[in-house]
Formats: sequence, C-alpha cells, structure tokens
Amino acid sequence: MMPGQNRVFLFLQGPSSPIFAKIADRLEQRGHRCLRINLNAGDRIFWRRSGGYNYRGRPADWQSYLAAFIERHAVTDLVLLGEERAYHQAALAVAKAASVDVYVVEMGYLRPDWLTLERDGMSSNSHFPTDPRHIVTAGAGLPEPDWQRRHNQTFVAEAAYDLLYNLPNVFLWFFYPHYRRHALFHPLAEYGGWLLRLAGEARRKKAATALIERLATGGAPFFVFPLQLQTDFQLRAHSPFNGQREAIDEVFSSFAQHAPSSAMLVIKVHPLDNGLINWQAYIGKAAEGLAIAERVSFLDGET
Repeated sequence: MMPGQNRVFLFLQGPSSPIFAKIADRLEQRGHRCLRINLNAGDRIFWRRSGGYNYRGRPADWQSYLAAFIERHAVTDLVLLGEERAYHQAALAVAKAASVDVYVVEMGYLRPDWLTLERDGMSSNSHFPTDPRHIVTAGAGLPEPDWQRRHNQTFVAEAAYDLLYNLPNVFLWFFYPHYRRHALFHPLAEYGGWLLRLAGEARRKKAATALIERLATGGAPFFVFPLQLQTDFQLRAHSPFNGQREAIDEVFSSFAQHAPSSAMLVIKVHPLDNGLINWQAYIGKAAEGLAIAERVSFLDGET
C-alpha cells in the first residue's frame, strides 16, 4: 500500500468477533474506504457499521455478482478469513482477475494476542519461506519478540460470540435463503456435542491427569500424535488426507512397522473437538487391527 494512497477495502467473512469492524474503523480513520458483503445473518450482526451489503443470491451466481461489485466500487483490497471456503475460493479467482490485492487472516497460529495475516493464502498457499536457513538468516537481526500478554478472552466470551454468529444463521436463515455453510456439522449438532462434552469434563480431566502421570513416571519412550479438528481446512485442504481417519491410519501403520517395541503412542484429542465423532472407539479398533492396542493410549481432557 503506497503512503497517502486511498484504498477501497472489501471485507468478506471473518472471525465470529468484532475484529473486522474494528480494523475497518482504523482504516477509515486513515482515509480509506471499507465495504463488507454479508453472506448470512451472523456476518451482518458482527459488521454493524456503514458500508455493508447483503448477498442473498445463489452460490452459482456469487462469482459474477462479486466481479460486478468489485468493478462498481473500484475495490483495491480484499480481506477475508480462511481462503479455502467455497465463497472465498471464488472471491480469490475474481480478485486475481481484477488485480485486487488479497489479505488472508487466520486465528490460532500464534497464541495469545496475535492474528496471522498473509498475502493470498495460508499454509500450503503461503509465501512464507520453507527453507530453514532462509528463515534463520531473515530473523538474525530482529529484536526479541514482545512476550507480554496484552489481551485476554474468557471461554464464556468466546462461546457467546460463537452463539451470536451461528444461532441467527439457523433461525433467521430465510433472510439469506441460499447461503451454504462451509462447516461439516450443523451448528445445533455442534452445540449438542459440546454440552455432552461439558457434562463429562471432570471425568475426562481425571483420566487425562492419571495418564500423563503414568507416562511421566513410567520410563518408556512415547510419541504424541495431536489430532486436528475434523472440520479444519488445515486438514481438509492443506494436507494429503481427506479426513482425520486417514491420518490416524497412516500414523498407526508407521508406528506398528517402525517404532521400537517398548515405545508408546499417545493420541491427543483437540481441545475444541465437538465430540460428534467417537475418536476413542475408532482409535481402539484401528489399534487392535494392527496388534498395537496395548501400546496406544487415548488422551482427552487436558489442553
């Protein structure tokens, strides 16, 4: 972005939080124009400022609508969360054809405090260098990062934001009748899974604490395999696997063939897993099939 040059920023779907609206406020304070296309009721609730437009058309017509929108408003920059969503994949194609700069935001790469912002895409789409020597050289003259934690958000606040985004999409769907979610599970199914997990949280934490103690004092070597969320595009779009089960099968096969006979394998469930897939049952069956059940442990209940 050239100094003093006024830009037109178009925001698409972002986090279920006010962060995109706050970024837009700051950009407009600096003389830029900020627009938003809302694809569902949750998008509209979290924008709540000027410059918002509603797309209520069909997914098949989205790309042509967006191309006309970008031309009509002279958009120069596109900002979105997660470039692998179907709506965003179409938007990237339109932006590239129109020479619009694209900025992709992700959450959770650097915790706490930080959002990750990259041009064009994340993970396998990233421009970040992959040569370790290049990274070390580039960072050699940089100062020590500021490690002080500056922002806090409770689980209750995060859950409230999630509900505020998803429940209107469920019950006010008729305002955006053709919107299609990118998630694998319906929001109400997700919340039902979370309620069941919360009910068993104390039991799971007790079992996890006992397992960690046994591993720490047992003396046997062990490997930890942390599971990703089944719905995460890091797995669905940026890995060679179509789902978590394929990843588990490959790790189990490698462990059975190559790990020392004394080694253990610990499968760690993602702390935000919704519980709708019974990973413990699948892991147990897969381990039995490879005759490694006695060497595989299931860890669920600690972050």
